[in-house]
Parts: sequence; structure tokens; C-alpha cells
Amino acid sequence: MAFESIKKDYELYKSNYFAGNELYCPFCGKFYRMDFYGKSGAKSNYCPICASSKEERTLLLFLQSSTELLKGELKILVISEKNEITEYFKNFPNTDVKIFNVTGDFSIRDEELRDKYPDDHFDVIICNYILEKLPSYKMVIKELNRIITFDGFIILQANIDINIDKTLEAPLTSYKDRLKLYGILGNYRRFGTDYVKVLNDNGLDVLEYDFELGLEDIPHETVYDKYKFYLGYKNPPPIIQNYNDLVDEAINEHFRSSKKSLFKSMTYKYLFLVPELLKKRIDTFGSKISEKKENKNNIVYMIYILLFGLVLYWGTWILFKGTGHTENYFVGILHWLVFLPLYVVGGFGGLSILGGYAFGNDDAGGIKKIIVGAFLMVTLMLTTLLALA
Repeated sequence: MAFESIKKDYELYKSNYFAGNELYCPFCGKFYRMDFYGKSGAKSNYCPICASSKEERTLLLFLQSSTELLKGELKILVISEKNEITEYFKNFPNTDVKIFNVTGDFSIRDEELRDKYPDDHFDVIICNYILEKLPSYKMVIKELNRIITFDGFIILQANIDINIDKTLEAPLTSYKDRLKLYGILGNYRRFGTDYVKVLNDNGLDVLEYDFELGLEDIPHETVYDKYKFYLGYKNPPPIIQNYNDLVDEAINEHFRSSKKSLFKSMTYKYLFLVPELLKKRIDTFGSKISEKKENKNNIVYMIYILLFGLVLYWGTWILFKGTGHTENYFVGILHWLVFLPLYVVGGFGGLSILGGYAFGNDDAGGIKKIIVGAFLMVTLMLTTLLALA
């Protein structure tokens, strides 16, 4: 029971471990230091607790600081891929959450919204990065415009390529072709700088709102410094005001943390945190020694090849030779039936690893190949001398 109780507090203690001043997460309501990517070693701007992205936090802080959405009894429709925004709004009353699957087998299809809701039903609709994934998006725009209230608004974020003037849309069907053309799996188009015009041409008025939070207490990596929101509306345009005091209140509230017992803190540390950090270090090291092309000229990869090849060769050699001079009948059986085959396989494998790097790794520099080749030659000479001794 005690273990289960500590396990339930895992996220709480984890948030204490990552406490810092590099990132504020409005989903968690706390400040954290940034975590590291498991395989690259670079700092990650994802929340170390809930994994919210910088973009998702920007959207939530916009809703918190520039609208009264989160205070009122409003009807909300959220159409998005599964992320922290969808999880967050699942707990709101009067909220309908529709989730896209990123595999392409979408749970939201073009026709699903047709006539499902009455006119003027939702006060706010969040439709994030969905229009580019629909085979036909015009009906969805029409339906969103129909079901939004007279003074409501629709947040219509999309992947927009600022380097193209006109939206790119080709009659492609395969995922491979679409990925190659649009750069994102599952997309049917790539919106250009004509995004607003595309929405206008389909009967939806759009307000481009340049969002700047303007709070000194918010670390830089929390949100984008400048972020453009596309707000669809009927009439009149939505009035965006500043409610930063709401965010201030949330920040001040979550600055207060209760004291945790020493027993639980130590138990959490050694049962959960240490294994997690160890796994992260192993993943980072594993990435540096994997068989990726960019690793082949890496000094860490060369050292790994040397150690792995030499340990494999000499380890199996020591086992074989160490059991060869004994009168113990059982050890003698192991010597010929186990350690000899092990030495043949392991020894050959170790030499092949060294030889493959020295003579077959075209991506490694000449000096590294010479070093590994020298170790290979010394290994062969020592083996010959020991065999003759």
C-alpha cells in the first residue's frame, strides 16, 4: 500500500525535481527547468511533466490572458489531434472534444460535422491543424461558420508555408507522395500566405491577431514571442482584451508548494527518478553509438567499436584459455563444448567489428581508421605470440 501511495505521487515529486525558472507550463501551473532530449542531449522546450509543446502553451496562455473563455459557462468545440489541449478541455463543462488520429485513419472525416449541431451553438471553436488534413475542407469551414454563435470565434491554426504565395494542393492519394510534397504525413495540402484569402473565399471572415503575452515573469521558452492567431467570426469581429491578471493569479497560486516528507522524497528518488535518469542516459549513449551514418565519424562511436570489439575478442579468449589447463572433468567439458565455440564465434565477431571499422567505414576519418586498425594488428600479433608460447 505504501508503494502504491508513493507511485501515485510520482508526477508530484517529478515536478519538484524539475522545479526551476526556465519554463512555465500553464497546463501544470508550475515553473520548471528544461529537460533534455533523450537522444540528442539538447534542451527540450516540451514540458518535462505533461509534455505540452510550446505551441500548445501559447494557445492556452492566449485563451487565459486574452479571452474570458476559461471563466465563463461557454459552449466549446475542440477539434484537434490528441494533445494537451484536448486533454485539458475534456474536463470543461459544455465542451465537445473531437480528436484526430495522426495515422491518417481519421476519426473526424469531412462529413462528420454536417448537420450534427444546431445553428449558432458554440461560443468558441478550436480547430487546430485539421483543415490541411481533410481531403475536402470546404464543407467543414461552412459547418463551423454555421454552428458558431453570432459573437463567438473560431481559432483556425494551420501549417502555413510563408515561402509560397498560393496554397499548394495536388491530386495525390498515397501517403508517400503527400509526405514528399507537403512535408507532413497525412496532409492533403500546404497552405501558403493566401491562407486568410482561402478562408474568406469559403465564406468565413478572419481576424489575424498578433499575440504577445507581455508578462516579464514568463520565461522565453514557455511561449512564442510573437504568434499569429487566425480567428474566424460572423459579425462583429471578436474583441480581444488583456486579462493578464488571470495568468498572474495562476502563477502566484502555483508558486506555493507544500513540504514533502523526507521518506517519500527519498523513496521516489531511488524507486522512480534514478531509474528514469539512468534510462535517459542509456538512450543518449545508445543514440551516439547506433549505426546511423552521422555517427560513423564520431569519436564516441570509434571508442565504442574499440571497446566492444576488444572486450568481445579477449573476453572469449580468456574464458577459453583459462579453462584449458585443468584436471577438472566438468571444466574440461565446458572448455571444449562451450568456451571453444564461444571463442570461435566471439573472437571472430570481435575481429570483424574492428576490421569492419578499419577497412569498411568510409565515413570515418583516416586517423580513426588507423587507430582501430592498429589495435586490430596488435590483437592478431598478441594472439599469435600467446599461441606459440
